[in-house]
Amino acid sequence: MNGPSPFFSVVVPAYNREALVGTSIQSVLAQTSADWELIVVDDGSTDNTAAVVRTFTDPRIRYVYQPNAERSAARNNGIAHARGRYITFLDSDDYFLPGRLEHLRQAIAQSGVEEGFFYTSIAFERDGVRRERAEMERGTLPVLDFIAQATIGNPQAVIHRNILEKHRYDPRFTIGEDMELWLRIAGTHEPRFLAGPCTVVALDHDERSVNVSHRNSYAKQLDMLRAATKKPHPGHRIGGPLQRTLFARAYFGIAKYHIFRGARTHAAFYLLRSIWAKRDDPQTLYKINLLANILNPYGGRKKAAALLRAGED
Repeated sequence: MNGPSPFFSVVVPAYNREALVGTSIQSVLAQTSADWELIVVDDGSTDNTAAVVRTFTDPRIRYVYQPNAERSAARNNGIAHARGRYITFLDSDDYFLPGRLEHLRQAIAQSGVEEGFFYTSIAFERDGVRRERAEMERGTLPVLDFIAQATIGNPQAVIHRNILEKHRYDPRFTIGEDMELWLRIAGTHEPRFLAGPCTVVALDHDERSVNVSHRNSYAKQLDMLRAATKKPHPGHRIGGPLQRTLFARAYFGIAKYHIFRGARTHAAFYLLRSIWAKRDDPQTLYKINLLANILNPYGGRKKAAALLRAGED
């Protein structure tokens, strides 16, 4: 692509998303601002993702193929191809609200920050009902503790390209990879919240990586936490009580996965690890109840799964 560089580069990693990626692309085309480029990185799809992307003929849209290497590598590939001043991310099963990019450009200009790390709100959509998440306020929290708790997702981030030239996603991590990257960036560029039109996360399908009944995604998050809380990674400065909370959540997430699969021994092991990691957690009694049911050989596993489903509704 020739001509002046756009203000925004929108990076969309996609793997086998022929049924969904068109909605994501269309939401970028519908932006009230035209000063963008869209880079779809096909992470080795085996379906018709490529054919769907190529039905869009707008010259601002670029298709990049790579052998399957997971989402962190795909985003890095998109960053490498990006020409925009600011880079923002959109997952291939989510979409932008129409005024998002125009509002962001105005808010960035008003911030007075030359090279910033910004993030926006996010909304979740299920069965056609959209709910915007209330974002956590930092207050007096140290920036690393804030990042570890605030759950700033990739689709919320808007980051100057010069920052991402120095800090890329760690391709070892595909769950929690955003938090790990933000912890490194925060040493020089603290996150700034920009209110306004957001990214909508569609929750109406079962293939999302955070679905604990289908995927053991918390095992990958545990790998990230173990790496990010050790020296010399900046994350080792996250407060001790908060680190214990993070590990307790990861162990509990793994336990949930094994409960749904009926793997009694693994479920009990990770429940015990979760309880031990954060014994004063408000959910400790709930976890003990789950553990008691799992250890009951007479229908206890099914009761534990029912308790989990009831707790997540």
